[in-house]
Amino acid sequence: MRCKKLWAVVIAVGLFVGWPRSGAGAEPASRPELRETVQLAQWDVLLNESGLDTIKQLESKPVQTGSKVYEAMLCNAAALRWAVAQAKQAGGVDNVAQSMTFTQNRGGPQQLQPLYFNYQWDRETTVAIRGIAEGWGQVKAVGDDQVHLRLNYPQVRIQVREPQPGTSGPESSEQSILYDGQLGAGESLAFIGTFTTPSQNPCYHLVVWEAFKAAAWQMENGQRLEDIDWWCQNGPESLQKVANQAVVWAAAAKHEASQVPPGFEQKLEDGKVVAAVGMCQLDQWPFCWWDGLGQPVAAPQMVGVNWYALRHPFWAALTLRGPEQAWSEITPTGHPSENRDDDSRGHGPYEISEAFTVDQPGRIVVGIPVGPWQQVGQINVGGFIAADGTRYRLQQTWPAGDNGFVAQFYSNYGSENLVTLTAVLQDGTEVDPASYSVPAMVTIRRNDVNPQFNRIHPSQVKTFHVWKRKRQWVTINGFAAQPEEPPTADVPAAQLAAAVEAMQKRSGAGEMPAPIKSMSQQLKEFEALAAEPKTPMGAMRVMLEAGKKGDFAAVRHRLICSQDDPDKLLDLMARWIVASMSLQAQAVARFGQDTVFQDAALLFMNDCEMGFAGGNWVSAPGGGLRQLDSAPMAIVKGSDGEYYLDMSKSLTDLVKLRPYLLMRSQKMEQVAQMLRDNPAMTLGQFDAAMLRPATRPTTQKSGT
Repeated sequence: MRCKKLWAVVIAVGLFVGWPRSGAGAEPASRPELRETVQLAQWDVLLNESGLDTIKQLESKPVQTGSKVYEAMLCNAAALRWAVAQAKQAGGVDNVAQSMTFTQNRGGPQQLQPLYFNYQWDRETTVAIRGIAEGWGQVKAVGDDQVHLRLNYPQVRIQVREPQPGTSGPESSEQSILYDGQLGAGESLAFIGTFTTPSQNPCYHLVVWEAFKAAAWQMENGQRLEDIDWWCQNGPESLQKVANQAVVWAAAAKHEASQVPPGFEQKLEDGKVVAAVGMCQLDQWPFCWWDGLGQPVAAPQMVGVNWYALRHPFWAALTLRGPEQAWSEITPTGHPSENRDDDSRGHGPYEISEAFTVDQPGRIVVGIPVGPWQQVGQINVGGFIAADGTRYRLQQTWPAGDNGFVAQFYSNYGSENLVTLTAVLQDGTEVDPASYSVPAMVTIRRNDVNPQFNRIHPSQVKTFHVWKRKRQWVTINGFAAQPEEPPTADVPAAQLAAAVEAMQKRSGAGEMPAPIKSMSQQLKEFEALAAEPKTPMGAMRVMLEAGKKGDFAAVRHRLICSQDDPDKLLDLMARWIVASMSLQAQAVARFGQDTVFQDAALLFMNDCEMGFAGGNWVSAPGGGLRQLDSAPMAIVKGSDGEYYLDMSKSLTDLVKLRPYLLMRSQKMEQVAQMLRDNPAMTLGQFDAAMLRPATRPTTQKSGT
C-alpha cells in the first residue's frame, strides 16, 4: 500500500528544511542505545458537549498564550488520554484525526512537522474538519525531563464539515495557536477551539502536544504508531514495550530478509520473481515480522499502525525482482518522459518492495503485470469505448498540484488485466502517466484506476489512449499464519541491550541505518572537505559557499533535473538556499556561531550544511551519492566531470511546497536586509524579526 503525505515531501527536501545543529552538550552518552530522552507527540480529536464536560473535569492549569479562538491548558498527559478514551466510549468524541505525529529528540532545536487537521468524512461520522496551520513549531530538550516548546501558528485555517447531509461550512482563518514555554515529561499542552457546524451545532477541537520519555531507537518504530485511539488507550509505556519487543524479535532473525525460504517465491511468465518476505499482525505484535516458516525476520517494510491498518491487521511484505529492462515496462510507451517518476529510469536491476493487507493469514494472492502493453483504443473525457467484451469509461479529471491532473478511469473487467491511459497532447506527443499511479503489485481485484499526469494541464491534451497489460495472479500458500514462537512481551534489560547493539550493527545488510554520529562531528567532517566540484560533497560545499556570498547564479548552476521546469522550481530552490546561507553567514558574523546555532532563529535559516552532513548518503551508480532514506535527491556526475544536485525525482512534489518555500525565502531575505541596515541589531531583535510572520508572497523572484 503506497501512501504519500505532504510531510514525506518535506522530509524528502529536508536537505534544506533545517537540520538543527546540536550544541556542545549534545554529544551522545556512552550507552546511547538505552538512554531515554524527552520526545513529543501531537494529536487531535473532535469533541461534543459531553466530551468537553469530561475534559473540563480534569485537574488542569489555564495558560494565557495570546492564541485566538483556541484556549490552552496544561494537564497530566495520562489523565488527558484516559479522559479522551472514556469520552470516546461514552459517545463524547465525534471524530478522531486520521493520524498523529511525533518529533524525535535529536539534541538541539527540532522543527515540528507541519500542522494539518485531517479527519474521516463518511457516513459513520457526524462532523469532520479540514485544516492547516501556517507557521512553525520548535522543540528543544531542556535537561533530561523537560522541553522548551515554541508554537507560532499565527493563522490556522479551519473548515467544518458534516457528512450528513454532506455540507461544508465556510473556511475560517481567524484562529491562531501560540505558545512559548516549558513542557515536562508526562505533561500535555492542550488547546480547545470552539466551532459551529453547518447545522449550527457546537463542536470542540482538542489539539494536544504531549511530552514523554523514550529512547531514540524506540522511536524508529514508535513513530509509526499513528492511531490516536491506540495512543489514548495505551500511551508511551506501551509504545516502549512494542518497540522493545520488535527489536528483540528482529535480532533473533537467522537470515537476511532477502534470503526467502524455499517455496515462498515464484517465477513469473516474463522472468520476474516475486518473493513473500514476511508477515506481521499489527494488532497483536506490531513490527514483528516472521518468514514463511514462522521464524523471525527483519523485514524492511515499515507499516504505520493507523485506523486502516488496525481494521486489516495482517500484512505481507513482498519483493518483486527482475532485469533492468523492467523499469521501462512500468508504463505503456516506456518513453523517458518528465511525467514519470524515479521508477521510470533504469538504475540497476529492477526491484520493488511493498507491503499489503491479506484477508487470509498464511495465504498471499498477488497480481503482477507481465508481458507487453497492448493499445485498446482511444477515449475522451466523459466518454467510453468497448473492446474485446470490456467497457472502458473515462469519467472525469481533477487537478493534482498546480499543473497536473488525475483521470478517473475504470473498466467493467479488471481482475486479469492492468489498464491505464496515456495522454496524447495537441502536438501529437504521447505521454505516459506517472509510474507510481500504475501499480506494480496488487492484492485486490479491482477495475478502477486513477492514472496521474504531472506537469500537464488538461487543456494540453487532445485525447487519451487506452492500454492494457496482462496481470498474472500468483498464490503463495503455506506461509506461516502465526510465528512459531510468539514474540516476548516483557524483555529483560540485558537481552534488550544486546538486541539494540545488534540492530545498530546490521547496517551492512541494509536493514537498519548505521549508528548515528553526533551532529557536531558530522558537521566538522563536512566542513573539513575541500570545496571543489570534482567530488560529490565537495561540489555541494561549492554550492553552499556560493550561497553564503549571495551568488544566485552559482547556486542555480549546481541544481539540475532531467525534465522541463516550467514552474521554475529550481530557481525557487536556488533562491531558498541563497536566502538561508547568506542569512546564516551574516548572523554568524554578527553574533557568533555558537550563539546563532542554539537560537530559535535557526528554524528559519534552514541549516543546509547540516542537511548534507547528516543526510545518510550512500554510494550510487556513476560515482555519485543517494540518500539511504530514499529521499528523492541525488548527487550525480555531469559530462564535465563535476557533480550536481539532481532534483528530477522531487520536482513534482516541490509544486506543493512552493507557497511555503516562497514565504520562508522572503522571510530570510527580509531579516538579512534588516541586519545590513541596522549594524546595532541585538540578538533579541534578530530573534523577534525571525519569529514575526512573513507576508504571503504572490510572485517569485527571478534571482536574489
